[in-house]
Amino acid sequence: PDGAYVAFASKATNLLPPQTGTPAEQAYVWERSTGAIRLASHAPGNPLKWDTAGVATWPGAFSADGRYLTLRSSSWTLVPWMPVQAIQNAFLWDRDTGEVSLITRAPGPGPIVFSGNQDSGPGAISADGRYVSISTASNNLLPGMTDNAGGGDVFLWDRVSGVFTLVSHSLGNPMQAGNRGSWSGWVSADGNYVVFSSKATNIAPNQVTTPYAMVFLWERATGNIRLVSHTLTSQTAASNRDAQTHGFSADGRFVLFI
Repeated sequence: PDGAYVAFASKATNLLPPQTGTPAEQAYVWERSTGAIRLASHAPGNPLKWDTAGVATWPGAFSADGRYLTLRSSSWTLVPWMPVQAIQNAFLWDRDTGEVSLITRAPGPGPIVFSGNQDSGPGAISADGRYVSISTASNNLLPGMTDNAGGGDVFLWDRVSGVFTLVSHSLGNPMQAGNRGSWSGWVSADGNYVVFSSKATNIAPNQVTTPYAMVFLWERATGNIRLVSHTLTSQTAASNRDAQTHGFSADGRFVLFI
């Protein structure tokens, strides 16, 4: 928020010492106070060497203090022991340690690092960098979860515990995904709320069925979901056109959608 850091992607080959390999978009962070540029999408253990997979890595969102930066990439060489694959995953770069970690990590026997089985993308990150909202069609991130719809879902990832919580769940069942796809999850600065878009018709109380995309608000403390894009006369009836998430205030009180 203070503009101390800027994240960007570039194919430039002269931002760091000479590199080897095929140029692809790499994620960098520029520090305003010093003018220094750091490579976020670096090879494990070598902060000056490009990621060697030869695929693009895109920066996402910063935590409030600029310590944590989310990344999106189909690379398999940003973290050790990750099998070759071509799936978009969400990663987290720590400015203090320089380390990159895989957010969309699926349970599996070590030391192999298993990722989600479908494309994933990070949304927003809480101010303290603890919570990251994730939109993904992966069904292997949360043990015991069922998804009969087969569409995308929204999750909240806890950096401290490494645990995923299903945000776009069906009413009364936190382990069952909604009956239609959900996407564009944004976590509030305090980590207490996630706003997201969905066509699911079974995730909020007394929902009136509609073919349009709706905006919902999920509360971490209770797991409850409320319809945001409702009509003027009913809080359970959706608007008669698509509504898409566009963010909200730091305390989660005001939601912006279009």
